[in-house]
Amino acid sequence: MGHRTARIGVLLVVTAGWLLAGCQSRAHESALPKIDISRCATPQPRSSSSTVADPTSVVSMIQIGANYVGNAVNDVSWSPDGTSLAVANDNSTDQILDPSTGAARITYRGHSSYETAVAWAPGGSVVASAGNDGTVQTWDSSTGRHLRTMTGNSSRIYGLGWSPDGEKLATAGWDGSIRIWRASTGTLLASYQDPSLSAFNQLSWSPNGACLAAADADSTVRIINTSSGKLVSSYRGQGSPVWSVAWSPSGREIASGGGAAPSNPSGYSIRIWNAVTGVTVRTLAEGGGPVFALAWSPDGLRLASGGGLMLLAPPSQPVAPGRFAVTVWNPASGQPTASLSGATNSILALAWSPGGTLLAASSQDGTVHLWSTTS
Repeated sequence: MGHRTARIGVLLVVTAGWLLAGCQSRAHESALPKIDISRCATPQPRSSSSTVADPTSVVSMIQIGANYVGNAVNDVSWSPDGTSLAVANDNSTDQILDPSTGAARITYRGHSSYETAVAWAPGGSVVASAGNDGTVQTWDSSTGRHLRTMTGNSSRIYGLGWSPDGEKLATAGWDGSIRIWRASTGTLLASYQDPSLSAFNQLSWSPNGACLAAADADSTVRIINTSSGKLVSSYRGQGSPVWSVAWSPSGREIASGGGAAPSNPSGYSIRIWNAVTGVTVRTLAEGGGPVFALAWSPDGLRLASGGGLMLLAPPSQPVAPGRFAVTVWNPASGQPTASLSGATNSILALAWSPGGTLLAASSQDGTVHLWSTTS
């Protein structure tokens, strides 16, 4: 079984836990610390562009592993200069790829189990990776040389992200913890844990670095102060476990993606929240299944989403056309603007190139697809 999709395979178990955890977490929220959440969402300048091109055509399909068993590409991250892709694989490797040819420039084998997440540092010289072994490791992007290992998580890590200034690393784990580290030393700076929570799935830094948005299994987006590790606020209403979360480049909105059981298709939605008030600004009706991946374009004018099946899809299983398509949305109107096909199994991660001209999607089928915004 693909290992990020091992998370999908236990979705029904998580959903059952979500019903109980939701009640417990509400009691916890009654004692939230008094922190000014507006500091989390310092508005950044909006793009001056009035139009943006949608991705339209596949320009590259990189086959890393065979479809289905143990070959998922669990995460993907662009280098800051847009010339390379880092990927986290089920086969216990991280790789740096040439996006034009798919050739592996670096292969990193520092984890003792399968890789779940990868993130390129803003400076470009360091890559961070996380895995089922509960560790975060940093390594040189030019040589693959191991730099540092950070431990403390008691379970697999699915959320991993650098602070905008490149000084800190944050992790979200299935032990229900958020941890924030100083990347240069491996020192733990702050942490948050709710004993009633079973798992965090993803995280996203606010553009000003003051806060994190974290997707948790009890249908909540939690806002964490990155200096203190304290819970600032909780945004509810997803109606299902939250699998993905992404803070907009402007700092004004947070997008979250959910999905639970087929009996609750309304949970297969994307919500866009006001980052300060937690009010739902818009709901995007993603009806194809759980939303495992979200990514804002660098200018904030497009939002890409992807997902797939609740349970692992064997290659022989008939699947409705478009089930594994990536949808591109206009977040201002809530309307889809493009549907990008190519993957033959669930989409697990999405990443726009720094210039916004390419969209990368990693999949359970062992591929990375690249779509171009230019014909």
